[in-house]
Amino acid sequence: METLELRAWIRQRNLEAVTFGQLLTLLDLVSAESVEKVGREQGREKNLSAGGVNARQKLERLNQALKLGPNLLRRSGRFSRPTEAGTRVAGEFRIFLHGLRAISSPKEEKQTWVIAAGDTWMQSLLMPALIRTAKKYPTWRWDARNLRSSEIRSGLRDGILHFGFMREGEVGAGLEMKPGYRHDSFTIVAGDAAGAPQTANGLIRWLIKKQRPFVQQASTWTPIREQLLKATPRLDVLSGLEIEIACQSHTQAAEAAHTQGTWCIVPSVIGRNYAESCVTMDIRIAVDRMVVAYNLRALSKHVAYDRARDLLCAEILRGGQALGR
Repeated sequence: METLELRAWIRQRNLEAVTFGQLLTLLDLVSAESVEKVGREQGREKNLSAGGVNARQKLERLNQALKLGPNLLRRSGRFSRPTEAGTRVAGEFRIFLHGLRAISSPKEEKQTWVIAAGDTWMQSLLMPALIRTAKKYPTWRWDARNLRSSEIRSGLRDGILHFGFMREGEVGAGLEMKPGYRHDSFTIVAGDAAGAPQTANGLIRWLIKKQRPFVQQASTWTPIREQLLKATPRLDVLSGLEIEIACQSHTQAAEAAHTQGTWCIVPSVIGRNYAESCVTMDIRIAVDRMVVAYNLRALSKHVAYDRARDLLCAEILRGGQALGR
């Protein structure tokens, strides 16, 4: 409700003579179904009977102010319970309170969320998710940063960052997290590799023997190689494999394999996009899932932080599933 609409609503229902205490007592009554329980739960009287009398008096004054005609209460044995009219007025008052909250709540229009991610392939999932989120909430602004895991953790703890997109195992103590996407495989992408063996080990050895240049993102090759060797010891050929052509991103490496006849090993969410134009082969591994990390203590003061977090995770998951098809 806008302010003018709310004022009209108040006048229309003759609520200008009604106190909030009376209306809140009615709301409590509909929830508790007994005036006596309301009196006790409101804590104004220790004595159950006296509390019930106090609450009943408020409701009788409310009934007189609203000039409803029918009573808001009816006797049922030892207790007083709401009538149909009482339940209806309580329902309208809920709408009234909702309108008040809409007016008094802080606005979201100028909210800026600061988020960081580490690996560039994680950023390739994050950026489309931010774009889709911005379309749903055009008044939100996203400040995306590229930071190391340690910097993301300290930024979250210090309240500099709102969210961090990182591996589950990298989230430190004192931080909360919500699953965003589970990445569980890498893909060998090799251009111009017709007739190559149909196993990962055989394909890699064939490419090395053919002296095909190995193109890779330099900053992530060491951890990727460690994960692959840990998950699949038979790929010992990787232990001595060094980058011949360094590039800035996994997408750039896969594109080079497609256009220049080189080869690379990239996350499957990227590599599978080249299945029709290159020889591709997945290597399954068990890795930490990707999560959106946050500091609940620092975030709780922000309006709609839970909505931003949940929407961001949903869009990251959606993007990862789409890329992995």
